[in-house]
Amino acid sequence: MSKRHSGLSYYMSEDDESIIAVLNTRFQELRTLMITIGSILAMIIAGINQVGVIDFFDDSEENNEIDTSCDPNWEFVVDNYIIDYNLLLNMRVSDTSLCNEIHTLDYYIAMDDYEFVGVTEPSRNTYLFTHTIEDIEEGTHHVLVEVYNGTISLYEDIVFDFEFDELEHENAIYGCTDPDATNYDDMATHDDGSCEYEQEEEEITEDCYAELYDAYSNTNNSTVEVFFDVDFSCSATATITVEVELVSINATEIAYVSNLTYDTYGFDWDYRSIVFNNVTTEEDLEANVLVYHQEELDDMATVWV
Repeated sequence: MSKRHSGLSYYMSEDDESIIAVLNTRFQELRTLMITIGSILAMIIAGINQVGVIDFFDDSEENNEIDTSCDPNWEFVVDNYIIDYNLLLNMRVSDTSLCNEIHTLDYYIAMDDYEFVGVTEPSRNTYLFTHTIEDIEEGTHHVLVEVYNGTISLYEDIVFDFEFDELEHENAIYGCTDPDATNYDDMATHDDGSCEYEQEEEEITEDCYAELYDAYSNTNNSTVEVFFDVDFSCSATATITVEVELVSINATEIAYVSNLTYDTYGFDWDYRSIVFNNVTTEEDLEANVLVYHQEELDDMATVWV
């Protein structure tokens, strides 16, 4: 007995064919519209990219990540002076790249059987410090000075001969012997490391501005002290005004206000403060710190009180 497969046949009426024809027409119209819209978008995006408003297609790391790193370049200089029987060491650690990072340094000084270990205050870019070794003996001496922390390790070796001359000591006049220094003493016969020099002054242009590097407050009973450190973007001395407003957090009303005008240079580490006495309000306060240069508001920040 053989098996016979039966086939299925479909019959479309004229109405069905008409509907399909209409659908095909609508599809072609929609396809044409989508192609047109796509072309218009492509031209718009190309134009935006051309003028630099935004780049839709650049997925490079350069565009996705802004490189704010700074590579410090540290220098360590030690000047030494003999004053009577004492050795004075003037030390300077400086970052010539001005990365503006806060550092605290350990330092080690050794000469013959003498050793000293110390820690500097926190500083940025440049730190100056001195050390005196008293009652040194005549002869040749070797001095090792090291500064270090987790990222900085620098040292200086100094070799000097010392012979005490009684007559020279009696006639010695100590002071600054460098004619280029601002405090040059033409009567001085021996340099004592006290020379001071004018800082490099750039021309202050409209591109220079003051900015608030740090601000915080300290409250003791009814006294509020607001501390701040203001930097200047150019290597120049600028006169700035810092205004501090104590503001009620809830009412947003200025309860107390005071200001301070002073000179600052570049990225100098020079904290100042404004003190408010007899602060009697029971409202929670915050301090608005506003920085002005040439009567223009350059920067501001709010700190908790």
